[in-house]
Amino acid sequence: MEFNLHIDGVLKISFMPRDYSGDETNIRNLDIEAIKQLAQLYSSNNIIWDEVEYKSTIDWNKLIDVIEESYDENGRFYTEIDGNIYKAIAIIKTDEDSSELAPLELPVKVTITNNENPNKDILAFKKLLMDIFLIANLSVPGILDLFNARLELNEEEYKLQLSNFYFQHSLNAEFEKTIAFPTIIQVPQVKAWFDNLNIGLQMKSEHSIERSLFSLLHICRMDAGISMVSWIFHALEAIYGTKAGRGFNDIKEKAVFLLTVPVNKQKALSKKLRELNDLRSSFIHGGYKVAHPLDFETEDRIFDLTNFGVALIICSIQQLISKNWIELTVTEVYGGITQEYS
Repeated sequence: MEFNLHIDGVLKISFMPRDYSGDETNIRNLDIEAIKQLAQLYSSNNIIWDEVEYKSTIDWNKLIDVIEESYDENGRFYTEIDGNIYKAIAIIKTDEDSSELAPLELPVKVTITNNENPNKDILAFKKLLMDIFLIANLSVPGILDLFNARLELNEEEYKLQLSNFYFQHSLNAEFEKTIAFPTIIQVPQVKAWFDNLNIGLQMKSEHSIERSLFSLLHICRMDAGISMVSWIFHALEAIYGTKAGRGFNDIKEKAVFLLTVPVNKQKALSKKLRELNDLRSSFIHGGYKVAHPLDFETEDRIFDLTNFGVALIICSIQQLISKNWIELTVTEVYGGITQEYS
C-alpha cells in the first residue's frame, strides 16, 4: 500500500562565515558554486533501501543567500575598524534571543512510507543529511557546518552535531605551514563516488572505505581531546590497509604515494606521524602521563597532533575520490638477474 502523507519541518542551521587563511576571492567563488551544486543535487531526494523508496525535499535558498552575503564587504559580516574592513568571525546575534547563533531555517519535507511508523522515514532523512555533510565537505572543505543544526520534524527535535571545523582546518593548513594536502573537488564528482559505494541506510561498516567514513563522522561529533586519537588511527588504518605490526610504516609509505608528498616534506610528515603514533601507543597501551585539565601546554600539543591526524584522513579520502579509488593495493614483483656470459 502506498502512502502520500508528508511531514513538513525545518532544518535550523547556525551559520558562521568562513574563516579562511588565504585569498578570499578564490574561496568565494568555490563556496558559492559548491553550495549551488549541492542545492541542485539535493533539493529533491530519493533513497532506495530494502526495496523501499524514501523521498524528501530540502529548500537550500536561504543558505545560498547567506553564503553569498558572507562575502559582501558592504554586508553584515564585515566591519570597519580604524578605516580598515575586516570580516567579522563572531557570533551573529538575533533580536529574539541574544544567546543563540542566528539560525537559518531551511524548509524540509519528508514523505511517509508507513503511516503507523514514520521512524524509518525520519531515520532515512537524518542519514541523508549526514551523507550531504560528508559530500559537501569532501568537495570544498568547510562549506557546510551542522554542529549546532537542529532538525525539527514530526514534533520532535534532532541534533546532528556534525562540525566542519576539521575540514576547514585542513583547507587552511597549507597557509599555516601545517602538513596537509587538501584539494577541491566538484560536488557532482564526490556525490557520484559516494553513491557508488552503495551504503544506503547501512548502519555498520562492511568495507574499509566505509570504516574510514564512519570514523570521520564520529570524529566530527567529538570534542577535541586525547580520546580522539583512537578514531584517527581507526580511519587511517582503514584507508591505508595496514599490516599487523607495520601500522606506522605502512601509513607513512602509502601516504607519501597517495598524497604525492614532495621529497622536501616527507621528513616532516614522517616526524609528525611518528609523534601521533607515539601518542596513540602511550594512551592505549600505557605510559601516557594524564595531564590536568589546566595543563594547556599539553592540551595544545594534543590538539596540534589530532588536527594533523584528521586533516590527513580528509586529504587521503579526497585523493581516493579524485582518482576514483576506494582503497589502495600493493603489488610485490619478484625477479632475478640474468647471468651474462663473457
